[in-house]
Amino acid sequence: MKKELVCSSRGPVTIFSRHVVLNDFADTLLSGLPENFELPQPVAIICGIHNNYRRAVYKNHFTIAIQTEQLLDENGVALWGLRRPRIHKTLLKHLFHADLLLDLSVSNRPAYRWCPGLLKRRLRFGPYIFPSRAPEYVPATSPRGVFIGELSDRRRAMLESLPADTVDIVSGGLYGAALTAAITKHRGIVNVHNEAGVYTEYPRLLLALHAGKPVFSEPLSKELLAGRHYFDLNATPDDDELAEVYTNMAALLTSDYSFADFLRQNVPPA
Repeated sequence: MKKELVCSSRGPVTIFSRHVVLNDFADTLLSGLPENFELPQPVAIICGIHNNYRRAVYKNHFTIAIQTEQLLDENGVALWGLRRPRIHKTLLKHLFHADLLLDLSVSNRPAYRWCPGLLKRRLRFGPYIFPSRAPEYVPATSPRGVFIGELSDRRRAMLESLPADTVDIVSGGLYGAALTAAITKHRGIVNVHNEAGVYTEYPRLLLALHAGKPVFSEPLSKELLAGRHYFDLNATPDDDELAEVYTNMAALLTSDYSFADFLRQNVPPA
């Protein structure tokens, strides 16, 4: 299926994306920018570099490419992103054409050891995709969590191992306001890794924050503490605990990993 190039803008920020999931991600990124947001010059964001972008999208802009795939886990174990065909060629292409490349995972840093020294200066690491202000916690009307995403064999097995009738599954076809509405009644978003390891699916945390919901997950990266910023998969929190953990997660992500702050710090004058 041909992936059409979608362009979304807010103020000085334009985001290019080529997949329905990344289109949704782009819209959520833009919605998290402050009102009347300003930068020294306009910036173009290339969202999800594993998709095929032509060089034309890099012309006439200060450009930042975002690498969303997990390449390594926190212990250095190679994951699916590093096994993609021509992954090093893809990274090199975008490093060459973009002014900066933001990889959302600090754990991926060793995967760039081969990069020429001058191009390494263009690399930034960290999940700088979160809004400047978090939405309020949204109380649940259902005791069930919800899993959003593709069902790999591992994910299916993990979800089936959870207590019966505790998780609803949305495996595709809902985006934007319809997806947020489907999440609203649930107690939180359930996060199951595509492959075993210790890492964080940051776009899924952004989705949870956008919906005002906490996260139930397998172990995440070290900046996120189980019981403080998220629940483990088998946790049974009460309403007060749901609100508290969501608030803790939101405070950390908005203060330390703001998309707007990242842009202010990295987009130079024209």
